[in-house]
Amino acid sequence: KEGREIAAIHKNMIVKIPMTAEGLKATKVLSKEGIKTNVTFALLIHMEL
Repeated sequence: KEGREIAAIHKNMIVKIPMTAEGLKATKVLSKEGIKTNVTFALLIHMEL
């Protein structure tokens, strides 16, 4: 829903979606609707010294 609202603001809007299982599902749905998406990836590394 939020992705559609963002895309409706302007034809050049790109919806930024986190790379999670749910985010990838949303990307697939939005892409089928012709909505541009950008998937972001964050890698967290926890190290113990």
